[in-house]
Amino acid sequence: MLFKKSKPKLEQTFVEVGERKIPTKIYTEMRRGVRFSLGKNGAILRMPVLLPPGVRQVELERFKAWRLFFKN
Repeated sequence: MLFKKSKPKLEQTFVEVGERKIPTKIYTEMRRGVRFSLGKNGAILRMPVLLPPGVRQVELERFKAWRLFFKN
């Protein structure tokens, strides 16, 4: 076995959209791209482990802007 498969790192937080706080799960795992999705219990963001810190911050801002489209 060349590589040991590692578990994704999970960070649970809230994203403020207007006056509401949306539960958000941020997964950092071995993957190539960034993915946003909506789950039954909140928003989900999946990001690569090897993403540079500057790009990570840009993706977090994109995620917050994307999340604004779904406020009710």
